[in-house]
Amino acid sequence: ANARAPSKIVNGQDAWWGDFPHQVSLQMWEQHFCGGSILDSTHILTAAHCVTDADFNMKSASDIEVVTGTIDNKDRRPDNVFPVERIVYHEQYNPKQKWANDVAVLK
Repeated sequence: ANARAPSKIVNGQDAWWGDFPHQVSLQMWEQHFCGGSILDSTHILTAAHCVTDADFNMKSASDIEVVTGTIDNKDRRPDNVFPVERIVYHEQYNPKQKWANDVAVLK
């Protein structure tokens, strides 16, 4: 048996406007780097490894923007781009053990 994940999406479908209203794009310097889900009007749920850099340091909240209401991560308008004020990591998240407690909330 082959336990590896497939290398690409097979028979996938393009998303249409409104298909995933809870989904957001996390961006740094206007470049998408990860996704998140809207919890409420001021909180986004994402994977903690998304907001940790390659050297296992926590990213700065002020460098991250949340882009909402689009299926095109280049669609940036004043009404759909929001700054991140704070990142709250799971208290037992360890960046060197990426998958354990891999959750963070952005405010």
